[in-house]
This record gives sequence, C-alpha cells and structure tokens, in this order.
Amino acid sequence: MKVRGERIHFHGLDRSDYFFLSDTIIRIEAAHGGKHSILITSEGEQVEVRATVAELDKRYGRIFLRCHQSYLVDMLCNVNGEGGRISGFVTLNEEDCAKIYHAMV
Repeated sequence: MKVRGERIHFHGLDRSDYFFLSDTIIRIEAAHGGKHSILITSEGEQVEVRATVAELDKRYGRIFLRCHQSYLVDMLCNVNGEGGRISGFVTLNEEDCAKIYHAMV
C-alpha cells in the first residue's frame, strides 16, 4: 500500500538537504550515466540528488515502483492534468508488465 505524504530526505548535488512529501514526487530518473538521479515533482521542479536509482529503490521501494532500470515512478500519482500534475500515459511492453506483476505478487 502506498504511504501518502511520507516525508523523505535526499542529498542534493549542491550538498543541500532536500525534504519532499512522497506524494509530490512524480518520478525519479537516472542522470549522468546512472551515477545520480533527478527527482521530478508535481509542481515541475527538478532536483538532482547524489544517489543512484538502485539506491533510491532500496530505500524507498515501498513508495515508488521501479518500472525500468533508470526510472522509479509514483504509481498512484494523479495524472489527470489537474493541480499542475503531468497528464499522460505510460506504455509498457509485455516484458515490463510481467516484471511488474512478478514484483507485486
């Protein structure tokens, strides 16, 4: 079950500490060849952090779904375009769907 609004901590590349509520992060994607990650929030903010997608998956896997080796996504994100959220769809092939299914059971 998704933990809504959990306060989570990240170390930025600029050595700042960042705190976000989990339900404000739409996705996390790999950057710089996978050595860092970029957080994308529902307000369109992008923050580069000093952690790999794999590290963030270990730490926050109960909150985000690892849908690809380079991406973590908020499965319960409101994607209807309201409130500044991103509107759209994610297309997965059969192999990705099977991986997600097996990860959830």
